[in-house]
Amino acid sequence: MINKTEQHLNPTIINLQSLFDLSDKLNKSDDEEFILNSVLLSLMGKLGIIRAAVLVPKNDDLQSNEINNYKVKLNKGYIGFEEVEYDNILEFRELQNRSEFELKLKDSGYYFAIPLMYKETIFGIICLGKKMTGQILTEIEVQYLQIVTTIAGNALQNSQYFKSLTIEKYKVEARNLLLQTLFELSTKLNERLEIKEILKLFSLSLMGQLAVNKFAFVEVDNKNNYKILETRLESNVISFILEELKHINQVNKLVLDDNNCLVFPIRYNDKIKAWLILCEKNNKKEYDDNDRLFIESLSNLTITALENQRLQQEELNKQKLESEMGLALEIQKNLLPKSLPELNNFFIDARSIPSKYVGGDYYDALQTGENKYVLTIADVSGKGVPASLLMANLQSALRILTQFDIDLVELTNKLNKIIYENTSADKFITFFICEIDLEEGTFHYLNAGHNPPIIITKDKDIIELRDGGIILGVLDEYIEYKQGEIALDDIGLLFLYTDGLVEAVDDSKKEYGLEKMKEFLIINKHNPEDMIESLVTEVNEYSDGNLNFDDLTMMLLCTKKGFN
Repeated sequence: MINKTEQHLNPTIINLQSLFDLSDKLNKSDDEEFILNSVLLSLMGKLGIIRAAVLVPKNDDLQSNEINNYKVKLNKGYIGFEEVEYDNILEFRELQNRSEFELKLKDSGYYFAIPLMYKETIFGIICLGKKMTGQILTEIEVQYLQIVTTIAGNALQNSQYFKSLTIEKYKVEARNLLLQTLFELSTKLNERLEIKEILKLFSLSLMGQLAVNKFAFVEVDNKNNYKILETRLESNVISFILEELKHINQVNKLVLDDNNCLVFPIRYNDKIKAWLILCEKNNKKEYDDNDRLFIESLSNLTITALENQRLQQEELNKQKLESEMGLALEIQKNLLPKSLPELNNFFIDARSIPSKYVGGDYYDALQTGENKYVLTIADVSGKGVPASLLMANLQSALRILTQFDIDLVELTNKLNKIIYENTSADKFITFFICEIDLEEGTFHYLNAGHNPPIIITKDKDIIELRDGGIILGVLDEYIEYKQGEIALDDIGLLFLYTDGLVEAVDDSKKEYGLEKMKEFLIINKHNPEDMIESLVTEVNEYSDGNLNFDDLTMMLLCTKKGFN
């Protein structure tokens, strides 16, 4: 029971400085076990508790409606079980005999339970025994319990955010490393190498990246005859596999003497030109998606090199360009949003048209809160795969950073640091971002060297959004960006674009230009649903159908209430 009459016995237990110190200590750590252990020790020390434990859900799906068991994560003192049936504890509870959960805890000498929570997420349950003095908890001690567990819940949430940020960083780094490896291999394999040199490079890359020693590379000619170009398998195994290949035409699994082998068809111009046979890795782990991407890409690069070795130099250069452009276009396509959010009282539309050279245009529209949205547009310097990879870095970093409650100046500085540390000196990004709060009616923006977006107010004034600072990726220091602000109710139309629009040229090399674009927006402001498509048509006609010299990207936000 809780003693409501003994609050005066321990009036200083809630010491603000000690709570600040505890909060600082917990929030500086990303180690969940350290956080939990520190919380238990703090509670036991402050309250004089003789035993304490932390139970965590056994099922990781905390949002599931299914009943989850709790398992013992940490304990100080005796506890007579490893797991216990789930009980929905959402606030401080004095244990009775109402469930198996309470019975088991009481049998182990525990008297109180309190959840470790952050908003709707339960990280675990703290269970406490008696005080060493035998006295019951006072109300102020319960209040202290609730404050400490709230601090711990926030710290655990921060730990999860940090870990997710770290995981995303590792994913980006792993993806960039994988692509960089493939690009380096592409360069080497597209040199004038002899077949033996190509196969040697292929074998070394396969063994180094996947840690596999048993494999074979089998070429298929136009009459479906097989030729073993490289093998590290026994002759009887190869014979068996060659027979099996006659009956399959896709990725397949073969069991050979308790050794699981995978066979991959390698296509060139829609025809199977070779087969790659891979046995188990040395560490016995399964081939994951990244492995399969590497296998497919490496195999395609190798078969292309082998084919190009028999072709003229002109054909070799053509295949190299097509391969690079195809990969870059796929990267660019997958990084753009599949759909746009719906904003009350606003119409939103966007379109990106990649050039034949492939660049690094990027736009995004993200919901960051119940009534908050972020719109952004960027243009990466350069062309081809390097520009697409830099755009991938920007997209991944932006989507992570918008999960945190930081202003546009801090967000842009963090992006600048990431881009600076991951690019060479000649690479940079022009960048614009705005934050819309529908509930507060605010519109904040920051322009980092990008073409100034255009606002047409409801009074038909034209505003160029220039407040901000320099482009991303050129300075390794904190930049005093200026954040601009406009009342959301004043905005009739917002138009974001990249330089591919205003720099489109006619037959005399005269650019379409900013003034013609403004004129178009004014004339067509009452018809936002067709504005982007109409503008593409106009610029295409202006340039005589030659829009593909540079990427062209646009985003439109228009009030549904119209103009005065």
